[in-house]
Amino acid sequence: PDTGISALASKERWTFTGLYSRSQLSGDRSDWHETSADLLYRASPDLFVGGSVLQRQRATTDMVYAARASHYLPQQGLEVHGEIAWSPGPDFSPQQAYSAGLEWQRRSRLALLFDYKRMNFPFGNVDLYTPGATWWFDDKSYLTGRYGYGRAFGDSSFNNFALMLNVGLRDTARVRLGFARGTDPERSPGSANTLLTDADTYTAYLFLPVNRGTQLIMGMEYEDRTDIYRRNALTIGFSTRF
Repeated sequence: PDTGISALASKERWTFTGLYSRSQLSGDRSDWHETSADLLYRASPDLFVGGSVLQRQRATTDMVYAARASHYLPQQGLEVHGEIAWSPGPDFSPQQAYSAGLEWQRRSRLALLFDYKRMNFPFGNVDLYTPGATWWFDDKSYLTGRYGYGRAFGDSSFNNFALMLNVGLRDTARVRLGFARGTDPERSPGSANTLLTDADTYTAYLFLPVNRGTQLIMGMEYEDRTDIYRRNALTIGFSTRF
């Protein structure tokens, strides 16, 4: 869900977001659990910095720590952002992940996007390039499309795409619907190799205001990873500004 920098649009300088997700998988696979805490600070009207902690529990548990920043250049209509994430002794997460990107919009409902991400696994590196575009219907509703092209371990190519529709409702309530199809890296706990597998993923999130600075977040996700597993996930959490 979009609970990060773009959600920090008021005069409050801090935003804290906490999320918990539980996934049930097909076959004899055990449940997955994810818990995250994310803190963002508005250092200036156009500069945001923050960090997060993510606990990913499968057969084993990985801890992922991240630091991020975003800077907006209003005269150019340009936002640049980046993130560094690392996981000490991971079983299935990347050891390090680096990402950088930009969003450009000038006097139009159309915004152009580009992001790059590198994931370092023990078996090798995965590079992902993701151009895209967002069309704003109004100040609250927009549609985003992205295409991803990746190179894995220096010799394997893959691609994917994603669509996301954000609909603003009454007050600050929002509905977010998403669909993604294609190939991405997948690593099971204890596995020596990182595999490239295909998946279709459907998501739906609801953001409900509790008071002026706090919103409740509820989400559902269904993933069909071809010939490997099917996954159903429920997410609940909140985001508050102060």
